[in-house]
Amino acid sequence: MGYLLFFIYLAVFCMLIPRISFFKKSGLAAKWLIGLFLIRVVVALLHAYIDINVLSPADSAEIHRLALRHYDMLKANPLDFFMDLFRSQYGNEYGELFGVEHSYWNNLKLNLQLKIVALFDLVSFSNFYVNTLLFNMLVFAGSVGLYRALTTKNKDLNLLLVIGVFLFPSGLFFTSAIQKDGFVWLLLCLIILMLSELQDVGWSLNRGVVILLCMVVLFALRSYLVLILLPAMIAFWMSGKKPAYSKWIFLGMALLTGMLFFGTRYIIPKADFPEIMVTRQRAFAESATGSNTGLPMPGLQPDVVSYAKAFLPAVKHAFLMPLPVKQEQPLLLPFAFELLMMELLFIMTLVKRKKNSEPLHHLLAFVAIVNILLIGYIVGNLGAIIRYRSLYLNLFFILFLLKIDFNYFRSILYIKNKKI
Repeated sequence: MGYLLFFIYLAVFCMLIPRISFFKKSGLAAKWLIGLFLIRVVVALLHAYIDINVLSPADSAEIHRLALRHYDMLKANPLDFFMDLFRSQYGNEYGELFGVEHSYWNNLKLNLQLKIVALFDLVSFSNFYVNTLLFNMLVFAGSVGLYRALTTKNKDLNLLLVIGVFLFPSGLFFTSAIQKDGFVWLLLCLIILMLSELQDVGWSLNRGVVILLCMVVLFALRSYLVLILLPAMIAFWMSGKKPAYSKWIFLGMALLTGMLFFGTRYIIPKADFPEIMVTRQRAFAESATGSNTGLPMPGLQPDVVSYAKAFLPAVKHAFLMPLPVKQEQPLLLPFAFELLMMELLFIMTLVKRKKNSEPLHHLLAFVAIVNILLIGYIVGNLGAIIRYRSLYLNLFFILFLLKIDFNYFRSILYIKNKKI
């Protein structure tokens, strides 16, 4: 029954995707939309198979198991099912907004995912693979939204954008499983689309509501990303007024963000972001005890000197690892070669890049750099770093493809071939 239901939904989605206005506005032909969706589905099935049969326990399989209790709650008492989202497990305590334990807000991340999967169960009859298909339909919509936002600024780079947005290996792999990464990618892409449309078309209530709802859900899932997006969105709005100064506006905002990171605690004592980072690093180190992909990371202290000392190790771990040489973990080799490809693309941008700078490009760069750097500071496990940074590495991949002057390198290869 589950297999039949899966293929019925798959056929329905393949018929609907080219007909839904949201997807049609991408400008991609029906065969491209369906083909890209099917690629995502194949990767999702591979990931689902690995989660069930190879990894134990895997996040997506565990979420599916835990969601069954919420599904029972939904059938028995729908009102209680939704009210449960606002119920603290710690009496009436709703403090510890950025806490990592005994915190309603920390539990909300998992609770929200379980509620969504329980809603999937209504139409999937609690089938794991059907839920995976439903989930990837949503995430695919997010990717289409990002493609739409970027193609309005780069109409002559459609193929490169298709590759960058839809086919980045680790981004595709980690957003295909039912876990936070896919939800975050969906929300982030929709926010970027709405910001792009606000800049190009102007304000509308619908766009404002979508941004607000996405930010609220994103805050529940990954609160620090919202804190990064807020200054990025302000810089993006300011850059829309002065596009020629966009790079400097974002650099100035990055500097201001760093100052606020260390200085806000003197105005609002509970907003002690350096201490919050220290707590998160320690909590992650405790949860990753015994991992065979652990990395040596200096313990943080809530002061500028400690963060400065940890800067180079954080950059090394988050931006430069894993290395393909002397790799003792064979499963990490594909990600090592992916990173090697990214480094080659980065070098190519330094050699010859296009002058197609846009505020939207700077927004993506700001979000990617800050998030990957924070991951380097907090996460001391290489396997987890690879997963968490995949979304933001995907943004870099898109930017590299947009920036590199491939005609220049093609002409060099052509000249060399002629000489041979």
